[in-house]
Amino acid sequence: MSRSETRSGQAGGVYGPARYGLGPYHERLRSRQRSDEELLESVREALFYDTWVDAEAIEAAVQNGIVLLRGELPSYEEIRYATDDAWDVEGVRGVRSELTLRKGGPRR
Repeated sequence: MSRSETRSGQAGGVYGPARYGLGPYHERLRSRQRSDEELLESVREALFYDTWVDAEAIEAAVQNGIVLLRGELPSYEEIRYATDDAWDVEGVRGVRSELTLRKGGPRR
């Protein structure tokens, strides 16, 4: 049996509540859940106020608490900053970055 197989023979591990069940503090997750619309507004705001990120070049969407970022940015660092900004928003459950490197550097 390989490391990625569980005792039942399935590939991959099972983590979180599916593995251990809900813990005694699981109610806090429900109390902190925010609507996708609220999260989207907060993500856009976080990107706008980060002066190291070209927020106008980023298209953001949120579905079930997971943020999707699309667009072209001039550097890998800026892509990282934008992704980190989205993760820093309270209530975000995940971030999928489809940000790509813009050829030719910054916009003029």
